[in-house]
Amino acid sequence: MVKIIKCSPADLVPLRTLAIKTFVDTYEAFNTPEVMAGYLEDAFSEEQLSRELRHPESEFFALEANGLWLGYIKLNEGDAQTDERSGRVLEIERIYVDGAQQGRGYGKLLLETAIDRAREKGKDAIWLGVWEHNPKAIRFYQSQGFVKVGTHIFRIGGEDQNDWVMEKKV
Repeated sequence: MVKIIKCSPADLVPLRTLAIKTFVDTYEAFNTPEVMAGYLEDAFSEEQLSRELRHPESEFFALEANGLWLGYIKLNEGDAQTDERSGRVLEIERIYVDGAQQGRGYGKLLLETAIDRAREKGKDAIWLGVWEHNPKAIRFYQSQGFVKVGTHIFRIGGEDQNDWVMEKKV
């Protein structure tokens, strides 16, 4: 049975393992080894993830089944958001499902968790950035009611890449 767990600092190791695996699986083919190494060091070091897990305006949730972590989502509000947004909004900074587990509705389950948290916190919308060259993810978000409302720069290993900013009213 799949369950959603709210991550705590005690979950650093499995979260870090899954975060690195899913990021590499998703983006390794599109970036040089140097760019990937730089990003992984910056974004997923034990120190960085520990800070994020302890940040009062960030939350991580993981999908777990029989001790196996299948996917995770990171939510930000207030100053933890990666881009300034007006209004009462919640950011989905990261949402990943292990490649072997995709197509089973787990991404939608994680998204529903974000929507529930946004409603619980009195938010009007949720938003995220998605790489402009990731049509599979863009189609998924569009199918879930997200619309493109702008763009922003996503810095990966010293390089700038363009993300679509997509939003969904809750």
